[in-house]
Amino acid sequence: SATIAQISMPALEEAGTVTISSLPELTKIDFPELKKLVGVRITGAPELSFIYAPKLEEATGQIYLSGLNKLSEVGFPEMLQAADIYLASCKLLSTLDFSKLTHVGLLTLNTLPLNDLSGFSALQTAGTITMSSLSAMPVVKIPPMHIDLLTVTHTLSIQHEEIDVKGADIGELQIVSYAAAKVGKLIGDDVFRGTLNINCAGASQGTYPGFPAVVEGFHEVDSLYLQPSIATSVIISGVRKVNRGVYMATGSQNSLREFSMPDLEDVGGNLYISYTANNASMATPSTQTALEFEKLERVGGNFTLSVTTSKIETLSCPNLKSIGGDFTMGTGRDASGLIGFGTLSFTDLSAIGGKLTIQPTLASGSNTKLTNLDGLANLAGVGSIEILGHTALTSYEGLKKLFETLTEEQWITPTYNSYNPSYQDLKTDGKWTQ
Repeated sequence: SATIAQISMPALEEAGTVTISSLPELTKIDFPELKKLVGVRITGAPELSFIYAPKLEEATGQIYLSGLNKLSEVGFPEMLQAADIYLASCKLLSTLDFSKLTHVGLLTLNTLPLNDLSGFSALQTAGTITMSSLSAMPVVKIPPMHIDLLTVTHTLSIQHEEIDVKGADIGELQIVSYAAAKVGKLIGDDVFRGTLNINCAGASQGTYPGFPAVVEGFHEVDSLYLQPSIATSVIISGVRKVNRGVYMATGSQNSLREFSMPDLEDVGGNLYISYTANNASMATPSTQTALEFEKLERVGGNFTLSVTTSKIETLSCPNLKSIGGDFTMGTGRDASGLIGFGTLSFTDLSAIGGKLTIQPTLASGSNTKLTNLDGLANLAGVGSIEILGHTALTSYEGLKKLFETLTEEQWITPTYNSYNPSYQDLKTDGKWTQ
Protein backbone atom coordinates (compact mmCIF):
# COMPACT_ATOMS: atom_id res chain seq x y z
CA SER A 1 0.00 0.00 0.00
CA ALA A 2 1.25 3.47 -0.86
CA THR A 3 0.10 4.68 2.57
CA ILE A 4 2.48 2.47 4.58
CA ALA A 5 4.66 4.67 6.77
CA GLN A 6 6.60 2.05 8.73
CA ILE A 7 7.72 -1.56 8.29
CA SER A 8 8.69 -3.42 11.47
CA MET A 9 9.44 -7.13 11.89
CA PRO A 10 10.75 -7.46 15.45
CA ALA A 11 11.15 -11.28 15.43
CA LEU A 12 12.63 -11.80 11.95
CA GLU A 13 16.12 -13.38 12.14
CA GLU A 14 16.65 -14.71 8.62
CA ALA A 15 15.19 -13.79 5.22
CA GLY A 16 15.55 -14.39 1.53
CA THR A 17 15.38 -11.30 -0.66
CA VAL A 18 13.47 -8.32 0.73
CA THR A 19 12.08 -6.00 -1.93
CA ILE A 20 10.50 -2.68 -1.00
CA SER A 21 9.40 -0.26 -3.71
CA SER A 22 6.87 2.44 -4.57
CA LEU A 23 6.03 3.40 -1.01
CA PRO A 24 6.06 7.22 -1.10
CA GLU A 25 5.05 7.62 2.58
CA LEU A 26 7.45 5.06 4.08
CA THR A 27 9.73 6.66 6.66
CA LYS A 28 11.12 3.77 8.75
CA ILE A 29 12.26 0.16 8.33
CA ASP A 30 12.94 -1.79 11.54
CA PHE A 31 14.47 -5.30 11.59
CA PRO A 32 16.00 -5.42 15.09
CA GLU A 33 16.78 -9.19 15.18
CA LEU A 34 17.68 -9.83 11.54
CA LYS A 35 21.05 -11.62 11.24
CA LYS A 36 21.16 -13.05 7.74
CA LEU A 37 19.45 -12.44 4.42
CA VAL A 38 19.99 -13.05 0.75
CA GLY A 39 19.46 -9.45 -0.27
CA VAL A 40 17.44 -6.30 0.06
CA ARG A 41 16.29 -3.87 -2.63
CA ILE A 42 14.74 -0.56 -1.66
CA THR A 43 13.63 1.99 -4.27
CA GLY A 44 10.76 4.42 -4.70
CA ALA A 45 10.68 5.47 -1.05
CA PRO A 46 11.54 9.20 -1.15
CA GLU A 47 10.56 9.81 2.52
CA LEU A 48 12.53 6.91 4.00
CA SER A 49 14.97 8.27 6.58
CA PHE A 50 15.66 5.32 8.88
CA ILE A 51 16.82 1.72 8.26
CA TYR A 52 17.49 -0.27 11.43
CA ALA A 53 19.10 -3.73 11.29
CA PRO A 54 21.76 -3.60 14.04
CA LYS A 55 22.40 -7.38 14.16
CA LEU A 56 22.66 -8.11 10.43
CA GLU A 57 25.87 -10.09 9.84
CA GLU A 58 25.71 -11.42 6.31
CA ALA A 59 24.08 -10.72 2.95
CA THR A 60 24.71 -13.39 0.33
CA GLY A 61 23.04 -11.38 -2.45
CA GLN A 62 22.74 -7.66 -3.15
CA ILE A 63 22.01 -4.75 -0.84
CA TYR A 64 20.53 -2.18 -3.23
CA LEU A 65 19.53 1.28 -2.00
CA SER A 66 18.82 3.93 -4.64
CA GLY A 67 16.95 7.20 -4.92
CA LEU A 68 16.25 7.49 -1.18
CA ASN A 69 16.55 11.25 -0.85
CA LYS A 70 15.73 11.56 2.86
CA LEU A 71 18.10 8.79 3.96
CA SER A 72 21.13 10.31 5.68
CA GLU A 73 22.61 7.27 7.42
CA VAL A 74 22.95 3.56 6.72
CA GLY A 75 24.30 1.36 9.47
CA PHE A 76 24.92 -2.37 9.52
CA PRO A 77 27.52 -2.31 12.29
CA GLU A 78 27.63 -6.12 12.78
CA MET A 79 27.89 -7.08 9.11
CA LEU A 80 30.99 -9.19 8.46
CA GLN A 81 30.70 -9.93 4.75
CA ALA A 82 28.51 -9.05 1.80
CA ALA A 83 28.36 -10.17 -1.79
CA ASP A 84 27.18 -6.90 -3.35
CA ILE A 85 26.48 -3.47 -1.88
CA TYR A 86 25.00 -0.85 -4.22
CA LEU A 87 24.37 2.64 -2.84
CA ALA A 88 23.38 5.33 -5.33
CA SER A 89 21.56 8.65 -5.77
CA CYS A 90 20.76 9.28 -2.12
CA LYS A 91 21.16 13.06 -1.72
CA LEU A 92 21.69 13.11 2.06
CA LEU A 93 23.48 9.81 2.61
CA SER A 94 26.72 11.03 4.16
CA THR A 95 27.20 8.49 6.95
CA LEU A 96 27.83 4.76 6.52
CA ASP A 97 28.53 2.24 9.26
CA PHE A 98 29.91 -1.05 7.98
CA SER A 99 32.56 -0.96 10.69
CA LYS A 100 32.98 -4.75 10.99
CA LEU A 101 32.71 -5.58 7.30
CA THR A 102 35.87 -7.42 6.23
CA HIS A 103 34.95 -8.63 2.74
CA VAL A 104 32.68 -7.44 -0.05
CA GLY A 105 32.41 -8.85 -3.54
CA LEU A 106 31.07 -5.72 -5.26
CA LEU A 107 30.82 -2.25 -3.74
CA THR A 108 29.26 0.59 -5.73
CA LEU A 109 29.13 4.15 -4.39
CA ASN A 110 27.47 6.48 -6.87
CA THR A 111 26.21 10.07 -6.49
CA LEU A 112 26.49 10.25 -2.71
CA PRO A 113 27.69 13.12 -0.44
CA LEU A 114 30.29 10.97 1.31
CA ASN A 115 33.36 12.69 2.73
CA ASP A 116 35.52 9.58 3.01
CA LEU A 117 35.49 5.79 3.34
CA SER A 118 35.73 5.67 7.13
CA GLY A 119 32.49 3.67 7.28
CA PHE A 120 34.43 0.69 5.92
CA SER A 121 37.26 0.84 8.44
CA ALA A 122 37.65 -2.96 8.83
CA LEU A 123 37.46 -3.84 5.14
CA GLN A 124 40.31 -6.16 4.13
CA THR A 125 39.36 -7.53 0.72
CA ALA A 126 37.06 -6.53 -2.12
CA GLY A 127 36.41 -7.85 -5.57
CA THR A 128 35.35 -4.65 -7.35
CA ILE A 129 34.88 -1.18 -5.92
CA THR A 130 33.31 1.46 -8.18
CA MET A 131 33.22 5.10 -7.07
CA SER A 132 31.61 7.84 -9.13
CA SER A 133 30.11 11.32 -8.68
CA LEU A 134 31.15 11.66 -5.04
CA SER A 135 30.82 15.43 -4.80
CA ALA A 136 31.93 15.80 -1.17
CA MET A 137 35.11 13.77 -1.57
CA PRO A 138 37.82 15.92 -3.19
CA VAL A 139 40.46 13.54 -1.83
CA VAL A 140 39.91 9.84 -2.42
CA LYS A 141 41.93 7.89 0.14
CA ILE A 142 41.85 4.11 -0.15
CA PRO A 143 42.75 2.35 3.14
CA PRO A 144 45.27 -0.51 3.20
CA MET A 145 43.38 -3.50 1.79
CA HIS A 146 43.24 -5.79 -1.24
CA ILE A 147 41.00 -4.82 -4.18
CA ASP A 148 40.84 -6.75 -7.44
CA LEU A 149 39.51 -3.75 -9.40
CA LEU A 150 39.08 -0.15 -8.26
CA THR A 151 37.34 2.27 -10.63
CA VAL A 152 37.17 5.99 -9.86
CA THR A 153 35.11 8.08 -12.26
CA HIS A 154 35.09 11.86 -12.25
CA THR A 155 33.36 14.53 -14.30
CA LEU A 156 33.75 18.25 -14.93
CA SER A 157 31.40 19.12 -12.06
CA ILE A 158 32.83 16.51 -9.69
CA GLN A 159 36.61 16.33 -9.84
CA HIS A 160 39.01 14.71 -7.42
CA GLU A 161 41.97 16.81 -6.40
CA GLU A 162 43.80 13.72 -5.23
CA ILE A 163 43.52 9.95 -5.47
CA ASP A 164 45.67 8.22 -2.86
CA VAL A 165 46.07 4.43 -3.00
CA LYS A 166 49.33 4.22 -1.11
CA GLY A 167 49.42 1.09 1.04
CA ALA A 168 46.56 -0.60 -0.84
CA ASP A 169 47.05 -3.80 -2.86
CA ILE A 170 45.09 -3.23 -6.07
CA GLY A 171 44.91 -5.59 -9.04
CA GLU A 172 43.77 -2.81 -11.39
CA LEU A 173 43.27 0.88 -10.77
CA GLN A 174 41.08 2.46 -13.43
CA ILE A 175 40.63 6.22 -13.57
CA VAL A 176 37.81 7.27 -15.90
CA SER A 177 37.34 10.89 -16.95
CA TYR A 178 34.43 12.68 -18.61
CA ALA A 179 34.20 16.21 -20.04
CA ALA A 180 37.27 18.28 -19.03
CA ALA A 181 37.68 16.52 -15.69
CA LYS A 182 41.16 15.80 -14.44
CA VAL A 183 42.91 14.40 -11.41
CA GLY A 184 45.35 16.83 -9.82
CA LYS A 185 47.48 14.26 -8.02
CA LEU A 186 47.79 10.48 -8.04
CA ILE A 187 49.62 8.92 -5.07
CA GLY A 188 50.74 5.32 -4.72
CA ASP A 189 53.58 3.12 -3.56
CA ASP A 190 56.84 3.24 -5.49
CA VAL A 191 56.11 -0.36 -6.52
CA PHE A 192 52.49 -0.70 -7.66
CA ARG A 193 51.81 -4.38 -8.27
CA GLY A 194 48.73 -3.90 -10.41
CA THR A 195 47.55 -2.43 -13.70
CA LEU A 196 47.23 1.34 -13.97
CA ASN A 197 44.46 2.14 -16.45
CA ILE A 198 43.84 5.76 -17.46
CA ASN A 199 40.71 6.11 -19.59
CA CYS A 200 39.53 9.48 -20.82
CA ALA A 201 37.60 8.18 -23.82
CA GLY A 202 34.37 9.71 -22.56
CA ALA A 203 35.60 13.28 -22.32
CA SER A 204 35.13 16.10 -24.80
CA GLN A 205 37.77 16.32 -27.49
CA GLY A 206 40.71 18.56 -26.80
CA THR A 207 39.94 19.32 -23.15
CA TYR A 208 41.64 16.65 -21.05
CA PRO A 209 45.36 16.55 -20.29
CA GLY A 210 45.34 12.76 -20.38
CA PHE A 211 47.24 11.96 -17.20
CA PRO A 212 47.28 13.28 -13.61
CA ALA A 213 49.29 16.47 -13.33
CA VAL A 214 51.33 15.14 -10.40
CA VAL A 215 52.20 11.48 -9.83
CA GLU A 216 53.86 10.38 -6.60
CA GLY A 217 55.15 6.80 -6.53
CA PHE A 218 54.33 4.34 -9.33
CA HIS A 219 58.00 4.02 -10.32
CA GLU A 220 57.30 0.35 -11.03
CA VAL A 221 53.91 -0.96 -12.16
CA ASP A 222 52.69 -4.31 -13.38
CA SER A 223 50.93 -2.98 -16.50
CA LEU A 224 50.07 0.42 -17.94
CA TYR A 225 47.00 0.88 -20.13
CA LEU A 226 46.17 4.26 -21.68
CA GLN A 227 43.11 5.31 -23.67
CA PRO A 228 43.78 9.00 -24.45
CA SER A 229 41.48 9.33 -27.45
CA ILE A 230 40.53 12.90 -26.49
CA ALA A 231 43.57 13.90 -24.47
CA THR A 232 45.62 16.91 -25.47
CA SER A 233 48.82 15.84 -23.77
CA VAL A 234 49.97 12.55 -22.26
CA ILE A 235 53.23 12.98 -20.36
CA ILE A 236 53.86 10.06 -18.02
CA SER A 237 56.66 11.01 -15.68
CA GLY A 238 58.02 8.80 -12.93
CA VAL A 239 57.13 5.38 -14.35
CA ARG A 240 60.48 3.63 -14.80
CA LYS A 241 59.64 -0.05 -15.03
CA VAL A 242 56.60 -1.93 -16.32
CA ASN A 243 56.78 -5.62 -15.53
CA ARG A 244 54.28 -6.87 -18.08
CA GLY A 245 53.10 -4.50 -20.77
CA VAL A 246 52.33 -0.95 -21.92
CA TYR A 247 49.41 -0.24 -24.23
CA MET A 248 48.56 3.20 -25.63
CA ALA A 249 46.30 3.74 -28.63
CA THR A 250 44.75 7.07 -29.57
CA GLY A 251 42.35 5.98 -32.29
CA SER A 252 42.01 7.84 -35.58
CA GLN A 253 39.96 10.74 -34.17
CA ASN A 254 41.74 12.45 -31.30
CA SER A 255 43.20 15.71 -30.04
CA LEU A 256 46.57 14.50 -28.84
CA ARG A 257 49.32 17.09 -29.30
CA GLU A 258 52.09 15.61 -27.18
CA PHE A 259 53.11 12.21 -25.86
CA SER A 260 56.15 11.11 -23.88
CA MET A 261 57.33 8.70 -21.19
CA PRO A 262 60.61 10.39 -20.24
CA ASP A 263 61.52 8.07 -17.35
CA LEU A 264 60.63 4.66 -18.80
CA GLU A 265 63.63 2.31 -18.64
CA ASP A 266 62.35 -1.26 -18.84
CA VAL A 267 59.28 -3.09 -20.14
CA GLY A 268 59.17 -6.79 -19.30
CA GLY A 269 56.42 -7.65 -21.80
CA ASN A 270 54.96 -5.91 -24.84
CA LEU A 271 55.21 -2.20 -25.56
CA TYR A 272 52.44 -1.03 -27.89
CA ILE A 273 52.23 2.62 -28.94
CA SER A 274 49.81 3.70 -31.65
CA TYR A 275 49.87 7.48 -31.88
CA THR A 276 47.78 9.16 -34.56
CA ALA A 277 47.50 12.92 -34.18
CA ASN A 278 45.15 14.82 -36.47
CA ASN A 279 47.14 17.97 -35.96
CA ALA A 280 46.09 19.73 -39.14
CA SER A 281 42.52 20.15 -37.88
CA MET A 282 43.41 21.31 -34.36
CA ALA A 283 42.89 24.86 -33.17
CA THR A 284 46.30 24.55 -31.47
CA PRO A 285 48.35 22.10 -33.54
CA SER A 286 51.14 20.04 -32.07
CA THR A 287 54.71 21.31 -32.14
CA GLN A 288 56.24 17.95 -31.17
CA THR A 289 58.75 17.03 -33.88
CA ALA A 290 60.30 13.92 -32.29
CA LEU A 291 58.98 10.92 -30.41
CA GLU A 292 61.73 9.79 -28.09
CA PHE A 293 61.99 7.25 -25.29
CA GLU A 294 65.15 8.72 -23.83
CA LYS A 295 65.84 6.18 -21.07
CA LEU A 296 64.30 2.99 -22.42
CA GLU A 297 66.85 0.15 -22.39
CA ARG A 298 64.87 -3.06 -22.83
CA VAL A 299 61.58 -4.43 -24.15
CA GLY A 300 61.15 -8.06 -23.17
CA GLY A 301 58.29 -8.85 -25.56
CA ASN A 302 57.06 -7.26 -28.80
CA PHE A 303 57.60 -3.58 -29.51
CA THR A 304 55.02 -1.93 -31.77
CA LEU A 305 55.62 1.73 -32.51
CA SER A 306 53.17 3.19 -34.99
CA VAL A 307 52.97 6.96 -35.32
CA THR A 308 51.17 9.20 -37.81
CA THR A 309 51.18 12.97 -37.36
CA SER A 310 51.70 16.16 -39.32
CA LYS A 311 54.75 17.17 -37.26
CA ILE A 312 56.84 14.30 -35.91
CA GLU A 313 59.79 13.50 -38.16
CA THR A 314 62.08 11.52 -35.81
CA LEU A 315 61.64 8.25 -33.91
CA SER A 316 64.34 7.77 -31.29
CA CYS A 317 65.28 5.30 -28.56
CA PRO A 318 68.94 6.23 -28.01
CA ASN A 319 69.53 3.80 -25.12
CA LEU A 320 67.43 0.83 -26.22
CA LYS A 321 69.64 -2.25 -26.32
CA SER A 322 67.38 -5.25 -26.87
CA ILE A 323 63.89 -6.33 -27.87
CA GLY A 324 62.89 -9.87 -26.96
CA GLY A 325 60.14 -10.32 -29.55
CA ASP A 326 59.14 -8.61 -32.80
CA PHE A 327 59.83 -4.95 -33.51
CA THR A 328 57.20 -3.41 -35.79
CA MET A 329 57.96 0.18 -36.69
CA GLY A 330 55.25 2.22 -38.39
CA THR A 331 57.08 5.14 -39.96
CA GLY A 332 54.09 7.35 -40.72
CA ARG A 333 52.76 8.04 -44.19
CA ASP A 334 52.62 10.95 -46.57
CA ALA A 335 48.98 11.77 -47.27
CA SER A 336 46.32 14.32 -46.34
CA GLY A 337 48.68 16.66 -44.53
CA LEU A 338 50.42 13.85 -42.63
CA ILE A 339 54.11 13.04 -42.90
CA GLY A 340 56.41 10.09 -42.70
CA PHE A 341 59.62 10.11 -40.70
CA GLY A 342 62.95 11.06 -42.12
CA THR A 343 65.08 9.91 -39.16
CA LEU A 344 65.21 6.66 -37.20
CA SER A 345 67.61 6.68 -34.26
CA PHE A 346 68.11 3.38 -32.43
CA THR A 347 71.85 3.74 -32.14
CA ASP A 348 72.33 1.37 -29.18
CA LEU A 349 69.98 -1.37 -30.35
CA SER A 350 71.92 -4.59 -30.91
CA ALA A 351 69.45 -7.49 -30.64
CA ILE A 352 65.88 -8.21 -31.76
CA GLY A 353 64.68 -11.70 -30.89
CA GLY A 354 61.87 -11.75 -33.45
CA LYS A 355 61.09 -10.05 -36.74
CA LEU A 356 62.01 -6.44 -37.53
CA THR A 357 59.41 -4.79 -39.77
CA ILE A 358 59.85 -1.24 -41.04
CA GLN A 359 56.81 -0.03 -42.95
CA PRO A 360 54.45 2.94 -43.34
CA THR A 361 51.70 3.24 -40.75
CA LEU A 362 49.15 2.06 -43.30
CA ALA A 363 49.98 -0.73 -45.71
CA SER A 364 48.39 1.27 -48.54
CA GLY A 365 50.45 4.39 -47.74
CA SER A 366 54.06 5.30 -48.34
CA ASN A 367 56.88 7.12 -46.59
CA THR A 368 58.67 9.62 -48.82
CA LYS A 369 61.14 10.98 -46.24
CA LEU A 370 63.29 8.09 -45.02
CA THR A 371 66.45 7.78 -47.12
CA ASN A 372 68.69 5.53 -45.00
CA LEU A 373 68.86 3.11 -42.09
CA ASP A 374 71.90 4.60 -40.39
CA GLY A 375 70.03 4.74 -37.08
CA LEU A 376 70.28 0.93 -36.89
CA ALA A 377 74.04 0.75 -37.34
CA ASN A 378 74.62 -1.18 -34.09
CA LEU A 379 72.09 -3.89 -34.83
CA ALA A 380 73.81 -7.30 -34.76
CA GLY A 381 71.00 -9.84 -34.63
CA VAL A 382 67.35 -10.30 -35.63
CA GLY A 383 65.01 -13.21 -36.22
CA SER A 384 64.18 -11.80 -39.64
CA ILE A 385 63.84 -8.41 -41.31
CA GLU A 386 61.40 -6.84 -43.77
CA ILE A 387 61.43 -3.28 -45.14
CA LEU A 388 58.74 -1.93 -47.43
CA GLY A 389 56.95 1.19 -48.60
CA HIS A 390 59.73 3.81 -48.41
CA THR A 391 59.94 5.52 -51.78
CA ALA A 392 63.06 7.58 -50.90
CA LEU A 393 65.05 4.76 -49.27
CA THR A 394 68.28 4.39 -51.21
CA SER A 395 70.87 3.34 -48.60
CA TYR A 396 71.17 0.15 -46.52
CA GLU A 397 74.62 0.94 -45.13
CA GLY A 398 73.17 1.05 -41.63
CA LEU A 399 72.71 -2.75 -41.80
CA LYS A 400 76.35 -3.64 -42.45
CA LYS A 401 76.92 -4.96 -38.93
CA LEU A 402 73.73 -7.00 -39.07
CA PHE A 403 74.81 -8.64 -42.34
CA GLU A 404 77.90 -10.06 -40.67
CA THR A 405 75.65 -12.78 -39.21
CA LEU A 406 72.34 -12.46 -41.08
CA THR A 407 71.39 -15.48 -43.20
CA GLU A 408 69.59 -15.40 -46.52
CA GLU A 409 66.53 -17.01 -44.89
CA GLN A 410 66.29 -14.11 -42.47
CA TRP A 411 66.31 -11.46 -45.21
CA ILE A 412 62.90 -10.79 -46.75
CA THR A 413 63.58 -9.02 -50.02
CA PRO A 414 62.38 -5.40 -49.67
CA THR A 415 59.43 -4.16 -51.71
CA TYR A 416 58.01 -0.77 -52.69
CA ASN A 417 61.17 1.12 -51.71
CA SER A 418 63.30 3.23 -54.02
CA TYR A 419 65.97 0.52 -53.73
CA ASN A 420 64.97 -3.11 -53.14
CA PRO A 421 68.22 -5.10 -52.94
CA SER A 422 68.41 -8.86 -52.72
CA TYR A 423 70.44 -10.62 -50.07
CA GLN A 424 73.20 -11.21 -52.62
CA ASP A 425 73.23 -7.54 -53.63
CA LEU A 426 74.21 -6.60 -50.11
CA LYS A 427 76.08 -9.62 -48.71
CA THR A 428 78.07 -10.64 -51.78
CA ASP A 429 78.21 -7.60 -54.03
CA GLY A 430 78.30 -4.88 -51.38
CA LYS A 431 75.75 -2.73 -53.18
CA TRP A 432 74.68 -0.85 -50.06
CA THR A 433 73.36 2.18 -51.93
CA GLN A 434 71.33 2.55 -55.07
